[in-house]
Amino acid sequence: MRAWPALTLALALALGARVICAQTAPQNATEAHPAWTYNVSSKCPDLHAADDGPAAVVVFFVSDFGVPSQATIQTSSGTKELDEAALQCVQRLKFQPRTRLGDGAPVGSWQKIAWRWQRPLGAPVAAVATPAAVVAAGAIAVPAAAAAPAGATELRVCADEAGHLAQAPTLVRSSGDAGRDAAAVKIARAGSGNYRPAASLGGKPASGCATLSIRFESE
Repeated sequence: MRAWPALTLALALALGARVICAQTAPQNATEAHPAWTYNVSSKCPDLHAADDGPAAVVVFFVSDFGVPSQATIQTSSGTKELDEAALQCVQRLKFQPRTRLGDGAPVGSWQKIAWRWQRPLGAPVAAVATPAAVVAAGAIAVPAAAAAPAGATELRVCADEAGHLAQAPTLVRSSGDAGRDAAAVKIARAGSGNYRPAASLGGKPASGCATLSIRFESE
């Protein structure tokens, strides 16, 4: 009977030490690979594992069952929206756990993965805001592929196959004026139904995302 308190204390200390160690993510985490049973594009339609360009690097602990936890941003993409989307994406997925040398048993480990915004198949979504809204506001709107004009607000817009917004426009880069940024978001919303959808490999309309740059011209 007297051995139980000591055993309980030892177990608590061991578990506590494990939790403390797990809270500190190592810088040399191994590259993560989503479980083959998980369709990343369906879980995170706006993101793609990064191979170039600005990316949000997320480091997280993968259990022996492939479940992620304690996800944090190791390297920021420089964009709050992309960093947050990357963290949310990791939490929706399962990953391939590491295996122990010798018997091949799965073990928990720290892993990392880099995410960037998804590039739609075929031509990107071309931002076409409602002409009346643009003219009335005294603004010009151009697709993101071109260099953004100085003082422009850059927004990320995602449209479905019919050219309607699939989600609310998100701010990618501010013009430096909160009022103009809000007006740009309003214009982007007004353009719903007038966006040119991307083209799939079969040539049919497909959903997709692109960056829209809006600048207000002063008279």
